[in-house]
Amino acid sequence: MLNKNIFISLLSVLSLALPGLANALIYQVNTGSGWQNLTTLNSAQTAAQHYGPLNIGPGYAESDTAFMWLHTNTNTGDVAWGMLLDVNSDVTSGNANITLQGMPTSSYISLRDDGYEPGNIVSGTFNAVWAWIGCCTDGVVVDGMNGEWQVDVELTSYSGINNWYFLTGDVNAPDRIALSDDFSVRAVDGNSIPVPAPLALFALGGVSVMLRRRAMFA
Repeated sequence: MLNKNIFISLLSVLSLALPGLANALIYQVNTGSGWQNLTTLNSAQTAAQHYGPLNIGPGYAESDTAFMWLHTNTNTGDVAWGMLLDVNSDVTSGNANITLQGMPTSSYISLRDDGYEPGNIVSGTFNAVWAWIGCCTDGVVVDGMNGEWQVDVELTSYSGINNWYFLTGDVNAPDRIALSDDFSVRAVDGNSIPVPAPLALFALGGVSVMLRRRAMFA
């Protein structure tokens, strides 16, 4: 019979083969070349507070550039999706028409940069339409993005925007993932993501070695 220490060691090695942590959601984006992990931008604020002043937006606004991100309120755990288009110091105008399909039933618009744009979420579909003048930004915050979901995004048409990015990592200095005109974002249970074959083989190999050493010294 395996003693207690050997049994605990075996459980530790076997845990490497588990596909994820219980109750852990993983956020990912797919721009056409496979799923990449995302880290939500975390702050002790609501998503609307993080967005910042209307027609100005967060501090990372840039000319002729659009950003999207997921935000987690560290006080409540609430997850939201933010979008910001252009920068308030730009003199050029622009417009954008974006379709998001698969929005969770819990999602709702908590901030509209212009008060009435960009439309509403209807039966899981969000047809977002913006038009802005040179003085200002445009954008939106959608709260209620907790739980599992997959949203497929189409940048249907736009002008005045040259680059689209999804932000990830440190809220104060986020990294950027360049977006294509069609991409998907998802929140998925870590346990549903298959473990890479090399990791599973490593774990099983570790178990085999430990069993053989136990047999040799028995």
